Amino acid sequence: MTATRSKRPRRERSDVETAVAALLEGHPTELRERFAAARRAVRSVVPTVTERVRRGWGLLGFDAPKYFAYVSINGGIVRLGFEYGAMLADPHGHLRGEGTQVRWVEVSHETLMKPSLEALIEQAWELSLRR
Repeated sequence: MTATRSKRPRRERSDVETAVAALLEGHPTELRERFAAARRAVRSVVPTVTERVRRGWGLLGFDAPKYFAYVSINGGIVRLGFEYGAMLADPHGHLRGEGTQVRWVEVSHETLMKPSLEALIEQAWELSLRR
């Protein structure tokens, strides 16, 4: 007799939207808009991305298929972060952070308009495929 594994149902889009709304609750409109713009940027570069709110970390994580990036609001700053950001080439100096692994970009209207941000997203995703 073979054991069967029960599959978890795929998270419905509305479930993700509800969780994102809860995550953004109480933040000013300007920060919510930057958060949404960063989210769109990731989805435009990696259309196959799966989103999941990680409540314990207070962020929206992106998997494709592995976790590679996130968007969060911390201390009035919207961050687009990369799980292995310390390994990314950053010739334009956008990345912040001093740890051994994670790096992030402070999201502003200016950074969202730069093609170099798309390059960082693509690089982070490609790196996650090799890990």
